[in-house]
Amino acid sequence: MNAHAESTKRSDRIAARVPHGIKENWIRAAELRGQSLTDFVIVAANAMAVETFREHERIELSRQDQIKLAEMLINPPELSERMKQALKKRMSSAGAE
Repeated sequence: MNAHAESTKRSDRIAARVPHGIKENWIRAAELRGQSLTDFVIVAANAMAVETFREHERIELSRQDQIKLAEMLINPPELSERMKQALKKRMSSAGAE
C-alpha cells in the first residue's frame, strides 16, 4: 500500500525539526517523484524501517561456519541417549494428541 492510499487511515502525527538544506533536498526529491513532501518522508522512512528489519532478521555466517553447518546437515552427529529419550517421549506424546 502506498503512502497516499494509507493517508486516509492515518491517525498518528509526528513532527520534526530538520536543517533547512535537508528539507530542501527532500522537497526537491519529492517533486522529482511526483509526491508531496509528507508522502515522500513517509515512504522513505518506511523503506528504511523495512530494510532495518531485514538486516536484523538475516543470519550471517562466516565461510568457516557455513562449511561446518553444511557438514552437520549432510552428516548429522549421533544423538545422545538423553536426546533419544526426549525424542521418544515427544513422539509418543504427539501420537496421543
